[in-house]
Amino acid sequence: MIFKRVHPYFVVTDVSNFFDSVLHSHVAEALHGLPIPTRTVGLRFFLLERLHPTGIRWFAWYSLSRGRVRLFPNACAHGPVPHDDEMGKLVGEENYVRWMDDQNMGVLSRGEGLRVLSEVGRSLARLHLSPNAQKSKVLSLSEARRHFHLDLNKLLDDADGIAKQVGARTASESTLRKKVSEIWKKAKTYEGEGSLRKS
Repeated sequence: MIFKRVHPYFVVTDVSNFFDSVLHSHVAEALHGLPIPTRTVGLRFFLLERLHPTGIRWFAWYSLSRGRVRLFPNACAHGPVPHDDEMGKLVGEENYVRWMDDQNMGVLSRGEGLRVLSEVGRSLARLHLSPNAQKSKVLSLSEARRHFHLDLNKLLDDADGIAKQVGARTASESTLRKKVSEIWKKAKTYEGEGSLRKS
C-alpha cells in the first residue's frame, strides 16, 4: 500500500476486544460451512466440553482474517466476518491492508482519516468488537514513515544481503557485525515508537 501509491495520510488501528467465553452453538454454526472432517469437529467439541470444568478460560477473538474466529488457547473455528469487505468499500481495496487484527488504510486527509476511524468503530461494533483507542491514529506521511520504521526495515534488508554475501564468502563477518551494530544503535533511539516490535 505504501509503495504502490503515496498516500498523504494513513489510518492505523487494531481490535481491542477479547471475550471471556463463547457459545459452543456459535462455534458449531461457524464450522458447518467449511470442508472440515466431521470427526475433527467432534474432537474439538469433545475437548472443549472436557476442558471447560477445569476452569480454563476460553477467549474468543475475531481476528478479521477474512472470516476467521479464533479461540484461545487454541485456534478453534472460522466464520464469516464482513468487516474486511466494508473497509474495502469505504477506502478502496487497494488502500486497505490488514494483518491479523492490525488494519492500515491510506486516505487523502486527516478529516477523512477521522471519518474512517469512526466507520471502523461502527463496523466492529456489529461484531461486538471495538478498535483499540490507544493504537488508533491518523498519521501524516512522515509520521507513518516513523511508525512503520521504513528506514530500519531497509537497513535490515541491507544486513540480510550482507549475510548472504558472508555465506557466499564475498563479504567479511566484520562488515556484517558493523552493519548490525549500526542498526541496533539506530533502533534503540526509537524504542517504544510505532510498530518497532513488529519490524
